Order: sequence, then C-alpha cells, then structure tokens
Amino acid sequence: MKCAKLVAPRKIVIEEAPKPTPGPHEVIIEVRYCGICGSDIHAYHGRHPFIHPPIVLGHEFSGVVHEVGESVEYVFRGQRAVVEPLLTCGRCLNCRLGDYNRCKELKVIGCQTDGAFAEFVKVPAHRVFEIPDDLDFLTAAFTEPVAVAVHAVKRAGPLAGNKVLVLGSGTIGLLVAAVSKIYGAAEVISTDIYDYKLDVALRMGADQVVNVRRESLEEYIFKHVDPEGVDVVFECVGGVKETLEQAVKVTRRGARVVVVGVFGKPVEVNVGLVQDKELEVKGSAVYIFKDFLDAIELLRRRRIDVRPLATKVFSLDQVPDAFKYIDEHRDTAIKVLIKVKD
Repeated sequence: MKCAKLVAPRKIVIEEAPKPTPGPHEVIIEVRYCGICGSDIHAYHGRHPFIHPPIVLGHEFSGVVHEVGESVEYVFRGQRAVVEPLLTCGRCLNCRLGDYNRCKELKVIGCQTDGAFAEFVKVPAHRVFEIPDDLDFLTAAFTEPVAVAVHAVKRAGPLAGNKVLVLGSGTIGLLVAAVSKIYGAAEVISTDIYDYKLDVALRMGADQVVNVRRESLEEYIFKHVDPEGVDVVFECVGGVKETLEQAVKVTRRGARVVVVGVFGKPVEVNVGLVQDKELEVKGSAVYIFKDFLDAIELLRRRRIDVRPLATKVFSLDQVPDAFKYIDEHRDTAIKVLIKVKD
C-alpha cells in the first residue's frame, strides 16, 4: 500500500509499505479522508514532545471497513466508519472507571503508532463508529476534532447564561466556540492574531472577536464584555505562556479555565490570582466514547457546519506539499485534508 511517512523533521516521503493485517479483535480501514491536525504540524517541525519519526501521521480520518479480524463482532466489511484513535491498556484505574482518555499508557493512532496518511490503517474494532449514510466522508473526517471540542466544553460544566472566551481560532478553538453556543453559552468571544480566522469564528457562532495583535484583550473584555470578567475561558492555543496569563487575568472571581491546547514545555501561571479569585483550572484531554457519539450526532444534524473550516484538499501523493502549504498560509489555513480515495 501507499503511505506518507515522516522520516525526519520537515521530511515526508511517499513510499510503499506492506498492507496491515488485522489481529483477532482488529479491523482494517480503507481511508477516504484524513485531516492534518495541529499535533501533526508540531511533529512535522520536530517540536512535538510525544511524536517522533519515523511514523505515518494522521488520526482524524474517515473510511470504509476493508477487513475484519476473526473475533470481531458488530463491525462489518463495507461499513462506513470513523475511528476513535485511542489505544489504552484497559487495566488501569481510569480505564476501569471509563475515563480511558486518562489511561497511564495512552497512545494515539498516528502519533505513537502508524496512522491514516495511508491507503489502509489498522485499528481496534471497539473504537470503530458507523457513520450515517447521509454524512459524507469529508465531513465525517471532522468527527475527531469535534469530539475534542465536545469533551472540552463538557469539562467546563454548565454554560447556560455564561460569557465564554475562546483563546485561539484554529480548528479546535473554532469548534469550541461553536459547541459552546450549542451548549447554551450566552455570549462567545473568540481571539486570534489573524483577521481571516476571526471572520470564520463569527461564521461558527462567536458573538465578538478580538485581534490580540492589535488590541489589549484585558481592556476589551472589561470594557466591551463585562467589567467583572468572563465566566469561562478555553485556552486553545497551547505552548504560549501569554495565553494562560490572559486567561487568569480576564476571568471574573470564581470563574473556570479549561486548558485544551497542548503545552510541550512548562509555563508559569500566576497562582496567586488563581487562589485569590478562587478559579477552577482544568485540563481537557481528547475525548471518550460518548463525546464521539455526540460529535457524530452534531455533524449528522448539521448543528455544526464544518465547511468554513475545510481550507484545501490534497491527494496522498501531495502530503509533503500539504504541510508546506500550511507553513506558507498560516493566516488562512485552518483545516487542510488529505483525500486518500474517492
């Protein structure tokens, strides 16, 4: 089979590899579409703490079940599918509690094992979700990032009547803004340094946007949103200490901060403000089964329109070009996808 392998930072090669064969409880997915995630981009630049070459990237994918293992039940050849790409031990306390996204041995397909920038990918059968016939493969490939947003919003607790600030308008930040509105937020404010992405944020449901390259976020929030600050902040940038500093400063007392972005290095936080304002600071890591189901339902019912996010589509042979395109269009590239097969 053909695959695109990251063999060194900034070096992806198209090569032939043996088609995977399923174990007793595994299935082979023939990939249709796969999105390029922010973690893929960090790995491409050699800056991801947990992804190292050589590896086939890609964990946001849709496809068709091509082959099933001998002990697989309820998943059938020809089934249209998306995959929750988590590999867990099933034995630790969190796995047994159902919080397997916190598994102490957690691995992700396309991050620690070969992923879906390939014609075929091997996955555990119990992580396969059937997608409705009226959901096209490109839209279905957004299930994974939508599930990330759903999980993050749930981590924040009830949002009804709340003023919500979303730091960062990449794919996840835009989806968090959309899901926050669906889950009852009274007002959503999105930030970024690029006007194009802020325009997309408005299309995705944000009520107000702030270009933090031109405006002071603190001044804007206290003047135009609420003099006491916002109720909830989602940090969707990652790796930048300034965003966490902003999150702590612009919240009202008793507010909640959910850290969604991935931080590869330690950053400082003003714990004095966290204590004094009685802030709740939570992490949000990927998703669990119910989040994936909810994501599929939101897409099926067209509650979320992902079309504004789909920037450009490349073929499997063009994966190296796709990553170069993202680097050259940071102001406008939101979600670039790989079309593996029609």
